[in-house]
Amino acid sequence: MENHDIKIIQWNCNGIRGKMEIKMLLSKYNPNILCIQETRLLQSLVVNFNNYSIFRYDHTGGETASQGLITLVKKCHYVNRINIQSTLQAIAIQTYNFLTICNIYTSTHLTGYNKQRSATSSSNFQPPSSSLVTTMPTTPYGEAQTVATKVR
Repeated sequence: MENHDIKIIQWNCNGIRGKMEIKMLLSKYNPNILCIQETRLLQSLVVNFNNYSIFRYDHTGGETASQGLITLVKKCHYVNRINIQSTLQAIAIQTYNFLTICNIYTSTHLTGYNKQRSATSSSNFQPPSSSLVTTMPTTPYGEAQTVATKVR
């Protein structure tokens, strides 16, 4: 059986505008998939990253952007976006080899830090089998967390 490594990085960036860190992450680690939370993008703002397909979930709170998600996938990978019914902010994609990646964000301001881990189980969102779920909120102290995962 042939081994196909998939490099996945997840990051709560706390605002994507003007973030050179994203380009640096892509350049340094060359991930196949990058899941970003708290993008804070307005729907009208166009974002491009060379050689990556972009899947967005823009969330607006009134006139200003808040929260939001982006999942970047190398263009050499065939993926489908999966429609999911959830009260959570979520992007789900399925790769050519049927691995499902779910990029999910729940605000600590809405659910409280201690309730964060149970947010996915208490909502009507059920990740498909053989899925990788990335849910890494900021801590109560505002520290963003970054996780890199390698799937074989």
